[in-house]
Amino acid sequence: MPLKTERLHVSLHHVGDYRRLQTQFLYAARRAAAAVSMRPFAVTLRFIKSVEDDPPTNGRPRKPLVLLAEGDALSELHNILSVAMKKNGLRAAEHFTPPPHMTLSYGRGTVPVQAIEPICFAVNEFVLIHSELWLTRYHVLDRWPLHATAGVRVGARDGVDPKSSSGDNEWV
Repeated sequence: MPLKTERLHVSLHHVGDYRRLQTQFLYAARRAAAAVSMRPFAVTLRFIKSVEDDPPTNGRPRKPLVLLAEGDALSELHNILSVAMKKNGLRAAEHFTPPPHMTLSYGRGTVPVQAIEPICFAVNEFVLIHSELWLTRYHVLDRWPLHATAGVRVGARDGVDPKSSSGDNEWV
């Protein structure tokens, strides 16, 4: 089942699975995000594959088909958020587990990793998303813009003119 385009985003960090939003986790996630100071950058999607390790839904396997995201500045954003999340009492992966990805659909078939024609886009902000478990509803809880004058220096190949991109890019 393909996802609606308004649900497409690149997943960067997983804050947790909760039946209800808990104020202390929202507060900690917002404080962690506020610690980020970066310039806009580019992300490239170069590979597609099925993810095998999702738990079955209603007894059926649920294999997301994902595009894998990469970029030096993306790694930097992940690392900054990891450190800030830990400082604010949240669990954070040291390394990308799973790697940053954009989920396209869910199904039972398996697609081995395959190269695709690269898809590149500018990242001007990241967001905190609440995904209602098993309900396929996403709610953007907060947004943090990336600023051209921010202190973190990214490599020239990741630098992007923020005016060259249209639309918003969502990050978890």
